[in-house]
Amino acid sequence: MKKKYSVKAHNFIIGLLGALLFSASYCMFLVPSNLYCGSVTGISQIIQDLLHYIHFPIPQGVDLTGSIFWLLNVPLFILAYFHLGHSFLYRTIATVCFQSLCMTFLPVPSEPLFSDPLLSVIIGGTLAGFGIGLTLRYGSSGGGLDIIGMYCAKKFPNFSVGKVSLLINFFVYLYCACTKNLDITIYSAVYAVAMSLAMDKAHYQNIKICVFIISDHEEIGPALIQELTRGVTTWQGYGEYSHNKRYIRMTVVSKYELTSVKKIVHSIDPNAFLTISTPLSVSGNFLSNLDA
Repeated sequence: MKKKYSVKAHNFIIGLLGALLFSASYCMFLVPSNLYCGSVTGISQIIQDLLHYIHFPIPQGVDLTGSIFWLLNVPLFILAYFHLGHSFLYRTIATVCFQSLCMTFLPVPSEPLFSDPLLSVIIGGTLAGFGIGLTLRYGSSGGGLDIIGMYCAKKFPNFSVGKVSLLINFFVYLYCACTKNLDITIYSAVYAVAMSLAMDKAHYQNIKICVFIISDHEEIGPALIQELTRGVTTWQGYGEYSHNKRYIRMTVVSKYELTSVKKIVHSIDPNAFLTISTPLSVSGNFLSNLDA
């Protein structure tokens, strides 16, 4: 029990680190260049623009994007509560609060870090996408379209988080094209593409792996089901060399669960034989485990 608690604490801390990386990218690369992030963060930026337009009293030098971002997440928290698991929701709420604070209080450079805007958006987008993917990979999210993307990843296995972001970003950058200059729109879109690509590389929920396990230990199957909440198919085999009965088990997991499978199997049978097949296309009831 203590070990399981330590793993969860470790995953939570790494999830917060991912939120910090995203916030750092927002403050260091986007804000100094007056660019737009896309997704719910971009929507928050647009709302802040509208508040300025109607002369809403905003203190000088204060960026309300983080606070608006938190408010917009409230209905998405409800979606997560009913469809993505309570533990996932609680971690997400904590991560969103932390991310909102970082976006509000992290220092913003007075000028862009790089004179080349293309270099800025590629580095910034990659940093942001890696941060988001890291948070998702370790069982949490930064809210916003992460929640929608995780919902789609659970209900529609071939629909990735990055694709959801790109779809919504189209509407955000349509606003940029209509109200800002074309340079801002293009560089903001490049940032979003770099972020989405890095996100899908860091987030392993969409990569499936088939694992075959050959062992004479009966308890391996129940252990995999209990620890990973994955289905296991078992049939009996026969070792032609040893003439001993063997159990052959097959399970399909996401890529980030592979290490757990190996640890569980080898803790029970150090001599178990495993074969691993990837990449794998899955059709059927394969759920993304979000409530780990």
